[in-house]
Amino acid sequence: MKQLLSAGLALAFVSAPALAQQQELPSSMQAAQLQFEEMDVNNDGMLSMREVGTDSALARDFMTYDTDGDGQISEIEFDAYLRAQEQAADDEF
Repeated sequence: MKQLLSAGLALAFVSAPALAQQQELPSSMQAAQLQFEEMDVNNDGMLSMREVGTDSALARDFMTYDTDGDGQISEIEFDAYLRAQEQAADDEF
């Protein structure tokens, strides 16, 4: 019984660091999702011009990224905006 308990405790100590590493930082997709959710004040899954008013770059280019012309930015359109921002930042270097 003691051996089983010792083996279980050893496994717990070995597994704990691996679990901590998985939870350290969100992926870029998770970060984008969180950013979208924070901006989506009314939680309708879309960003209106009013909601993006706090993000001047997206507000400035709203019509460019509203590719379906419905007056709102979907998560897919928001992802395209973020990729364009990343590309622009990469191009500066």
